[in-house]
Amino acid sequence: MHSFHDYQLKDNPMMCEHIDTCSIIRHMNNIVPFTTNMTKIKYCEFNKIKCARYRLSQFLGIEIIPGNLWPGDDIKALELSELKLNKTRPANRS
Repeated sequence: MHSFHDYQLKDNPMMCEHIDTCSIIRHMNNIVPFTTNMTKIKYCEFNKIKCARYRLSQFLGIEIIPGNLWPGDDIKALELSELKLNKTRPANRS
């Protein structure tokens, strides 16, 4: 039998396509299952745009995302994106 929650997730455009393969979610689930479920609801199932991992994956590619980047770690994600930008910018020749 399906729950109301299951029907809400069906064809949800805000659900992250990496929900089943996200390394931090898999790691968290082994340690703190309840917190993992709350994190999945907040970020993975209903608003992937809030997830720092998701946003960074759109910029850098999913394979580049560090395993220790938390979904709410916007500062670290910004730092990583800045590092990437600085590496791809041409050197300033004065």
